[in-house]
Amino acid sequence: MGHSGISIGNKSHLIWDIPVIESLKLVGKLYKVSEKVSDERIKYMAEKLNITHVLNKPAKFLSLGERVKSDMICALIHEPEIVYLDEPTIGVDILSKEIIFEFIKEHNEKNKTTFFITTHDISWVEKVNTKLILIDKGKKIYSGKVKKLKQNYKIPESFMIEFDKKIDINNFLDFKDKFLEFKTSDNKVFFVSNNHNVHIEFINYCFKNYSVMRINEMTNKKLEDIIISITKKESEKYGQF
Repeated sequence: MGHSGISIGNKSHLIWDIPVIESLKLVGKLYKVSEKVSDERIKYMAEKLNITHVLNKPAKFLSLGERVKSDMICALIHEPEIVYLDEPTIGVDILSKEIIFEFIKEHNEKNKTTFFITTHDISWVEKVNTKLILIDKGKKIYSGKVKKLKQNYKIPESFMIEFDKKIDINNFLDFKDKFLEFKTSDNKVFFVSNNHNVHIEFINYCFKNYSVMRINEMTNKKLEDIIISITKKESEKYGQF
């Protein structure tokens, strides 16, 4: 396993009753990293992960975030080509999540390390992952770039058009039934559809026949919403949702 490292969110490489730094040095020795290099790497990564102050504490006195970061050093001390991180942010506070994210991103760019991350923290996945594999009930249902998934997966788009005066919804009866949702409020119209052409047709109609002050696209393609939609469709195929 010299070319790989592993860190599991609910398990630890650290020895409970000795200072963290001794556990880290021991892992370095197991991977035959020289003492000088090991000390340099521990110092560098501890500073990046903001845990220098806990290195001399026994592991049992660490917070969850401090332990997760320390275990990450264990997984990286021998500079493996591939690192497996299982739930690296489970139970970790927001600030620690950001520190871990920046650390992984920088380590990947600097050392060309490949990180395999398994997690249920979708908001974090969206920031850190370049490639995503979705597994539902043991079956792979997607493998590809996060960006491509967000671009290609169609979810309903919502818009708001603001006019220069109050609008009567009866003026749009020809369009109303084409949308999943359609409503007016004073001088604004809100509409939702999964058909982009219908949006374009209606927007053009509004510009042609009314004085439009502004248009806001309100759609936010959240990765979490897309994943929920995909897994729901997969489950419905087999009547398991």
